[in-house]
Amino acid sequence: MIKAFSQWGFKGTYGAGRSRYNIVNSLILTGILATVGTLIFTKKWPKKPEKLEDIRDLFKIDTGYTDDKNRKIMIDLMTYDKDYWNVTFNVLRGRPDIAVTESITRVGGMKAPTAEMLTDFALMLQGRAIYDWKEDKIMELTDPFLIKLQKLAIHEIKRLEPISVSVYKQLREKDVDRTLALTEAAMGVRPAKTEEEKRTQKIISRIYSLKGQQEELYQYLGSIDKPRKEIEKYNKMVNDVLDSKMVSGEMREEWKPKLLVDMDRLLSNKVYQLTNPNLGKEDVEKMKKYLKNFEVTIEEAQEYLKYYWKEHPVKDKWSKTHQENVIGRKVRLKERY
Repeated sequence: MIKAFSQWGFKGTYGAGRSRYNIVNSLILTGILATVGTLIFTKKWPKKPEKLEDIRDLFKIDTGYTDDKNRKIMIDLMTYDKDYWNVTFNVLRGRPDIAVTESITRVGGMKAPTAEMLTDFALMLQGRAIYDWKEDKIMELTDPFLIKLQKLAIHEIKRLEPISVSVYKQLREKDVDRTLALTEAAMGVRPAKTEEEKRTQKIISRIYSLKGQQEELYQYLGSIDKPRKEIEKYNKMVNDVLDSKMVSGEMREEWKPKLLVDMDRLLSNKVYQLTNPNLGKEDVEKMKKYLKNFEVTIEEAQEYLKYYWKEHPVKDKWSKTHQENVIGRKVRLKERY
């Protein structure tokens, strides 16, 4: 990667002239091989890139196959020239920041298995989410400790599998044809995605990361300082991600209600729980402490109780049973809070 940055220097430094030719020739050769591979597999020329970022797909073989989620299965032919492409392409299109960021990410990904295992174990002890290379969560935050340990052990064992074995298993699990799975496994390459699907995957990964943060936030809202500000900060992150131009309207509509923390709904539910006639003394104290942490006054608590009924309307609000329930909860709220 350092060579990729430096070999475009002036004549006489680092053998710059020859290096430039090597970089260009390497990229041209990889593009030609990918085109030939696509023609062999699909009998068609590679699809014209719709966006500038999609030019990277011209260095991948389109196998014509799709996985169980109807995503194209590509074979990425770039090896060491990934670094050349990353630096030269992003610099030439005026985005050196992406070149630097992705290069640092590549360096950061070079970890020893033991170090990765210890890192995962430390994250587990901290109660944080752990993801595999596909960005799937390998355990739930609510899992008991022994179950977490078991899932982590299975995850680490799978990671030590030979690349050819893991590639074959992954492709077969995705209902990919046995012949293609054996071919990719023998070549020692992992199935690749199109650049558009990679961008979508990044968004989905961020969404699931936000979901994990939401679970952690709910877990500690009763004890952390200034919980209202923490919720506002989290909701801003959600809006920043989902309001991105890369996020489809359908995805935005689906995930906003799931990810945003509705403070009024949260606190109205807590007030309703506080007024439960069957709530024990210990649970009453816990609920009071939770609401006090949000600095909820008795007047606000009464409004939250009204809000709860508004959000959970009953068929007949004038029925004797409902009226007794409303009055009883108002009385218990004054007594307990």
